[in-house]
Amino acid sequence: MKNGNLCKGKLEILCSKIMQIGEKFAVFSLVFCLFASNMPYGTALEVHAEGGMLTENVEIDGVVYKEIEPGKMQLVEWKNEIQVNEEIRIPETVTYGGKDYTVASIGDSVFAYQYLGKVTFPDTIESIGQEAFRACGTLQMAELTLPPNLKEIGNSAFWCSQIKGELEIPDSVSRIGDQAFRETQISSVVISNPNIAYGSSVFAYNANLASIQLPEGMASLGGGYFLWGCRSLAQIDIPESVTSIPEAALRECTQLTEIQIPVSVNKIGSSAFFGCTGVREIVIPEGVTEIPIWMLRNCSEELCVTLPDSITFIHNGAFWDTNAEKEKYSQSVTVKCTSRVVAARMAGIGHKNILLNDERYEQAAFNKDGYTYTVTDNENKYVQLDTWEGTRPSGEVTIPETIAWEGNEYTVKTIGENAFEWCSDITRITLPDTLAGMGTRAFWNCKKLESINLPDGITRIEQMTFYNCPLLTDLTLPGELKYIGVYAFGKCAGLQKIVIPGSCSIDTGAFDNCTGITEVTLCEGIAEMGSNIFCNCTSIKEIRLPDSMRKIGGYAFQDCTELEEITLNRGLTEIGVGIFKGCGKLTGTMILPDSVTTIRQDAFVDSSLSGIHVGSGLTILESGAFPDTIRLTTNSLEVWKLLSENTNRENAPVFVWDGTCDVPDGMYAYVEGSIVINGSATIGEGAVVTIMPDASLTIDNGGALTNHGEIEG
Repeated sequence: MKNGNLCKGKLEILCSKIMQIGEKFAVFSLVFCLFASNMPYGTALEVHAEGGMLTENVEIDGVVYKEIEPGKMQLVEWKNEIQVNEEIRIPETVTYGGKDYTVASIGDSVFAYQYLGKVTFPDTIESIGQEAFRACGTLQMAELTLPPNLKEIGNSAFWCSQIKGELEIPDSVSRIGDQAFRETQISSVVISNPNIAYGSSVFAYNANLASIQLPEGMASLGGGYFLWGCRSLAQIDIPESVTSIPEAALRECTQLTEIQIPVSVNKIGSSAFFGCTGVREIVIPEGVTEIPIWMLRNCSEELCVTLPDSITFIHNGAFWDTNAEKEKYSQSVTVKCTSRVVAARMAGIGHKNILLNDERYEQAAFNKDGYTYTVTDNENKYVQLDTWEGTRPSGEVTIPETIAWEGNEYTVKTIGENAFEWCSDITRITLPDTLAGMGTRAFWNCKKLESINLPDGITRIEQMTFYNCPLLTDLTLPGELKYIGVYAFGKCAGLQKIVIPGSCSIDTGAFDNCTGITEVTLCEGIAEMGSNIFCNCTSIKEIRLPDSMRKIGGYAFQDCTELEEITLNRGLTEIGVGIFKGCGKLTGTMILPDSVTTIRQDAFVDSSLSGIHVGSGLTILESGAFPDTIRLTTNSLEVWKLLSENTNRENAPVFVWDGTCDVPDGMYAYVEGSIVINGSATIGEGAVVTIMPDASLTIDNGGALTNHGEIEG
């Protein structure tokens, strides 16, 4: 039986509860009559309760602050004139209206492009915003000492060419944003917390960085482009706990002479060792299955690479990009392996200098029936169709299943990179059932291609394979497809319906500018989508994410101008940069599931959403994720604090109280919908709870509400 209910204009709590609070008595047999006031029922007016949070930014001694949670301030503007080489001391506390506040945060761009000589932080600082100290130093700037309780460092926070010396990252830091320390003069870095979440390019282009100390226990070698362009780094000890080396993590670290990859590593990203010209030998550990694009591009011609038997895929551009590079590195770089299958895969991308069990792996090439073939596996009699010979193919083209040469019958297993690029008069292609792979740009710019069959043996569609085939309409993806590459179907404007199997991962721009697609089916099992996947797909009206989806890359749905509805799954953890930018027909309120932990910059900019309800799991929020026009709500106090710290006052987030927690002192909270208090809850000193229209607050059997503040509505 319910003991309390909210009826129209009148809150009645029928169960009397009397509690002694100090020397006062709080009487919970309330009759709160809204008719007695001048405020109509349900109107949400801003109330300035005694002891409540500040509702406006305040200026104290020439510095502007905003209260981001009760008793804590964020420094948002330094109005005092800053002299060249001036030392700035951030205060630990400030006083306003007779109340002391702790300075806990430095906002976005506060000191950007100022000529500071030194900055001193109090121990109270917990977060430093985006570009807070970007390009702010002078030649006299000293070493940077970060506060010991710092938790978060925003994007480009210290992108400043004058920061020098040793940098120690405090143990308390849990997140470092994109380019946080890009292009400094730091000479060494010490990191001891293995659980930091890294953005992209955190230490990129630190030309003086000679050493970095990494903690045992970290699972990934930073984020993408972690040490890109650190040309003074002569040695790096990768912890044995590392399982993943992200994209371009050590790109152009030209002074490295040795890279020892721990046996724990099972994934290496694209461009990971691009341009590491000082390295002469590298051993890829057993367990790594893919050699991605540009992983070892532009390395030394004397490089010797040992590949494990576990390799199942080698990208055509793993060692080179241009034909000139291919001619150079395919002859000079030595690749060692013990698996004939791996040797065949290397031969399939056109590599020549292959040692199988320390003996040279021989290949042969021949012309037959208008095509050039390379024998990739002499034992199993496999060949790759490299390109056409003589007259450019046109009309309907059928690739043979087998081909005879010098008394042997060879199976056509793969089609090489660029094999049919710019064959603009081909209208239909029939591929043999024996086919297991196609190289990058294999059918690029086949502008009259209308139809092609993809055999079940195809598990990967590589980079730009069908790019700019605008008449391609008839397409069924194989059921066991594992990968769709970068811009694989970009500018295929004729595609209308696409079904992506659950076994598949989807890379950047896979269906970019496919303006004819009206229906997309993302099957259960897909866990991640890269950036720009459906960018400018102007005919898609609805997207439903499978329960397996965990991460959506940046700009995934940018300029999907007809997109009206998207269903977010409960397991989604990350929403990428600008994913809904330009989605003008996406309206109403979007509910983000509790599983979402990360929202990137500009995620909801230029959409027509009126509101977003943020779940309880959010821990990383990049600046500018929400425009001021969107009303933000959350049931979580921790998320409310995060939203308050990262949004402007014009779009202050709303704490929607669900009765499951206490309302802190000075908090403004709102009740939306029907909530039932069946435990105990407290409304703190100076707190104001506003009950919105059509909402109700009920205290059930056994429930108790202790009120030190105000209830309105």
